Amino acid sequence: MACAVRPVTEHAEALGASSWYGRFIAQITADPSLRAVTSEEFAAGSPSMEKLQDGLNRCLPDLPAEGHAERAAMTRQLITQMVAERERALADNAPTARASWRETASGLIDVIAALLQVPVTREG
Repeated sequence: MACAVRPVTEHAEALGASSWYGRFIAQITADPSLRAVTSEEFAAGSPSMEKLQDGLNRCLPDLPAEGHAERAAMTRQLITQMVAERERALADNAPTARASWRETASGLIDVIAALLQVPVTREG
């Protein structure tokens, strides 16, 4: 998960407290038509994203395909929204849950790892 989280948080940190990057990404990914464009632009056919997904699939062999897709969407939302939330707090000089971007990434990695490992509830 560090391969998915740390590049984003490191980029946000490098941009500085006056950046709107995270909040902008959160806004455009909230709109389904824009999300489709950004997904194609940033990840379509990306060898690193394919390797990441293949690795996750191997680590979670009991998770059904629809579970992989659903949890991938949840993971994207967590990363996007938490980066936007920290960025907003820093811009407003407000308190943050974690002292640094590195600690924010560690918290995200922990939560995402837990999310991915929770058994799927079977209905019916």
